[in-house]
Amino acid sequence: MKDSPLYQRPLLSGSSSESSIEIKSRRNLYRTKKYMRIIEQYDEEELREHFRMKRLTCDYIIDVIRNAKVLSDYKNPEEKKTSKKAVYMTIWYLANTETCRQIADQFDITKSSAHRVISKIVDYLPKK
Repeated sequence: MKDSPLYQRPLLSGSSSESSIEIKSRRNLYRTKKYMRIIEQYDEEELREHFRMKRLTCDYIIDVIRNAKVLSDYKNPEEKKTSKKAVYMTIWYLANTETCRQIADQFDITKSSAHRVISKIVDYLPKK
């Protein structure tokens, strides 16, 4: 099992009372790559079918989120998401019946990041 390609990144496990530490590895997850490029290629009708709103409305929400710096408090620079990607993820979540796990796969980010980003934007929007 340790030779499996699904287990590649090491994780430490074990309790503090144990004298040895067992090293486990994380699974390599497969996700859709470059979905944002696909979204940019949608014509107005197709974008509206997927996101239930016009591109102009999406762009307005992106500007509001970007200007408000809703997503600016990440501790890890690698976790920073563009406002555009974050807003499209959130709109997709609100417009469809998919889970954060499915959205994370589609937008190529971790499940926890998808949940955090969507939650921040959903929490902010009623205030605006």
